[in-house]
Amino acid sequence: MSHPRVLVIGAGIVGASIAYHLARAGAEVTVVDAASPGGVATAGSWAWINASAGNPEPYVRLRMRSMELWRDLDSSLSGLEVQWGGGLLWDLAPDDLRAYAAEHASWDYPVKLVDRDFVARREPELASPPELAVHVAIEGAVEPIHAATVLLDAAVAFGARVIPGRAALALRAVTGRVTGVQTAGGVVAADEVVIAAGVGTPALLASVGID
Repeated sequence: MSHPRVLVIGAGIVGASIAYHLARAGAEVTVVDAASPGGVATAGSWAWINASAGNPEPYVRLRMRSMELWRDLDSSLSGLEVQWGGGLLWDLAPDDLRAYAAEHASWDYPVKLVDRDFVARREPELASPPELAVHVAIEGAVEPIHAATVLLDAAVAFGARVIPGRAALALRAVTGRVTGVQTAGGVVAADEVVIAAGVGTPALLASVGID
């Protein structure tokens, strides 16, 4: 199959990224979403691009790899507008901050302990800068709805079709194989279906129409 038809359910940041990368690779992509691009979770995301969440090492390294991919995407996709301003963290006791920094540094994450003067220079609007904080210069942030929209627009430029306001009601299956999705506007057929619907996924998986 040289150009598979792929249906992506969900137009948040995950669905938008999947659609963009598949369309760029040559797939015939259709994106459906019950609402407008951005969905529910993406619109409420803090959108901090980091590996500073106190997770175990394998997950930290996965997030570090994701940060590298964000940089690649930012350099290759015009208009994404990622802000690589670094990140500050200080919501731990001083000893815990030092342990946190030492642990992440041992995993090759470029953590730096900084003092009150450094924080005040970086964030002059803070009313009470902390005495000790962790700074990671490579971290960034992105406006999530804007990023999802840019990705979807880029997918459309590669031939994808985006259908907002079209809820996916049930998966359609023939002899045990998913062949598309039932929507209020009819069945959208596909060779492959990718579910990126977030909170809507459990209900969708529970509703499989068998032809």
